[in-house]
Amino acid sequence: MEDRTYTLSQTRYEVCTTIHHWQLRDLVSAGDSSDEMLCVCDSSVLHYNCATREVTSVLSLDWCPNSMTYAHGILAAGGPSSQLFVKDLRDKRVLHRDPLGGSVNNAVHIAKPNGRLMLWACNNDYIVKVYNIESNSLTPNTSFRTPVPINYCALSPDGRYLSCVGDCSDTMVYAVREGGYSRIQSFRQAHDTGISTAWSPSGSFLASAHQDGTLAVWDMRASAPVHKYRLNSACRNVKFSPGVLDLMAFAEHEDLAHIVDVRQWSAVQHLNAGCGQGHDITGIAFAAASDRLWVGLDECVLAYELDTVARRAFGHGSLC
Repeated sequence: MEDRTYTLSQTRYEVCTTIHHWQLRDLVSAGDSSDEMLCVCDSSVLHYNCATREVTSVLSLDWCPNSMTYAHGILAAGGPSSQLFVKDLRDKRVLHRDPLGGSVNNAVHIAKPNGRLMLWACNNDYIVKVYNIESNSLTPNTSFRTPVPINYCALSPDGRYLSCVGDCSDTMVYAVREGGYSRIQSFRQAHDTGISTAWSPSGSFLASAHQDGTLAVWDMRASAPVHKYRLNSACRNVKFSPGVLDLMAFAEHEDLAHIVDVRQWSAVQHLNAGCGQGHDITGIAFAAASDRLWVGLDECVLAYELDTVARRAFGHGSLC
């Protein structure tokens, strides 16, 4: 790997973030603006504005979330006993507050295919549950069985495919059809459980992170692997930057996160976020404008300012 620098600065913010399951560490989300982020702290979800340094509890629960996401103004949090809480933060309206039935909600995913807000809930029951997000409630859309418990899922940007990773080494791709979801492809570059998966903004690339420290990327246009990274610890999270910056970030179990140039896969910046002190990484998230990368730790949140001017120069390769 070639060492590169994609960040301009690092700023520390004294916001506590906490994990509640040793494997599930996607508990940091970007807010509506580059100054805003959300994170899980004990039984609450906090909203932080780094411009005003204001911390607000936007969700207070009687259980501790082990999954959380925010997109399109909707906040969703999943719990260890199938709890699901969904809230429209812009209108300050609760859409759902009841358990879904079954076991732990490992991940929740929100997307807006064809202009329709939807939510996917992944659990240990070998079922992915799909819901419509209505103006005042959450309504069931469909569900489908999977060969293993699913730890994470992500919808492709065009809304045609859902990638899933779970308690096996495969990255599974399902076609989204009117009649339901059908498995059409499986990729394997790892030897252990999948923890996270993500699509590039164009849908050309699909990445998955695994318990054995593997981060694998496939070119979906050729259904072939394009790069694989082997870490010294479990890979817990992977995200692509929105827009045209062509960056991908992934985080390890403790201390370390990495930023990759999608135009040149071997070019990587290593972020020693925890300074080698064994700090849990609780999540990573790119700001919507792609000018900042948030990295959550067990004692603070770090904001890395990205060199957007240099990235927009397109010195190598093509858009992802």
